[in-house]
This record gives sequence, C-alpha cells and structure tokens, in this order.
Amino acid sequence: MSGKRFLVLLAVLLFFSGCKDDQKIVKKAMKGEKILIYTSIQPVAFIASKIAGRYATVKALIPPGKSPHSFTLLASDLSAMSKAKFFFSVRLPFEEFKLEKAFKDSATDWVDITKGIKFQRIDECGDANCGHDHDAHKDAAELMDPHIWLNPENDMILARNVCDILSKSMPRHARYFELNFKNFT
Repeated sequence: MSGKRFLVLLAVLLFFSGCKDDQKIVKKAMKGEKILIYTSIQPVAFIASKIAGRYATVKALIPPGKSPHSFTLLASDLSAMSKAKFFFSVRLPFEEFKLEKAFKDSATDWVDITKGIKFQRIDECGDANCGHDHDAHKDAAELMDPHIWLNPENDMILARNVCDILSKSMPRHARYFELNFKNFT
C-alpha cells in the first residue's frame, strides 16, 4: 500500500471513529434534557410528540379508547402528571374543572395551547331558527365545540403553539422543533 493511500485510509478511519464518539456524547446529552409532557387526550399527545421528538416523552392522561366524558381522575394520575414539565391544555371541560385547580401550585406548567383557534358554536338543533332559545344559556362555554383537533387547520395552530413553547423552554433545540413543525405540516 502506498503512503498516500495509507494516509487517506487512516484519515477516514479517524473520521468515522470520531463520529461514533460524537453519537455517544449526543445520546448522553439527550438523556439529561428529555422532559415529560402530559396532555389530556391522544390526538393532542400525537401532535406534541411530533414536535417535541427526541427531547420529550409525551403522554396522554386518557388512555386510547376511553372517553373524556366518562373519565375518572385518580390520585395516581395526578401523581404521575406532577412529574411533567408541561401540561398542554386544549380547554376541554374536564381539564378546566378537574385538572387546572389541582395544578395551581404545582411545578408543572399548565399551558393553554389553543391560542389563535376560533372555537365553533354548537347549535343543538342545527338551525338558528329552530325555536330553541340559544341565548338563554348562562354559560357560553356550553355552546362551544371543544373538539378542535378534528379540524386540520386547528391542528396546525396547536402544533405551532407547541413548537413556540418548546423553543422558548429549550432554546438550544429551537431549530429542531421548527424542523419538526415543518415536517408535521
């Protein structure tokens, strides 16, 4: 083997061995930076996990196949969620009535990720002239459809808000979150 070939081969081997060490360093660093995020429902957890990627473990409080309408909050749920950095809220009624109060003095940041979303009004009879007095309801929230994740445009808003929150919380990884947002959209 000629001297030039030997030097090229040696340089290539050194380069690849250095890359291997860099990967170990990156993996170790990521373990220390991974945060826990909770959401209430699976669709929101899916969006958050796509944006957070390798820098977060994202969990939904309500397991797949269970309904938020009949969900019973347990002390073990609150205990698990208290370890989270964030709880991403989409203003579901049970979040506001059962969860928000429980996390008032918690280290978990309660974040409303619905900023920029226009909630749609629910007409119980489907017709404004049905004879039902919609204005008689005292609580306007009763007339708003909470199922915002069913609209793909709203999903983009939720994803943008998650990206912004994570970028502020972990500015070193803002470009990563932005890239994940672009891939998601």
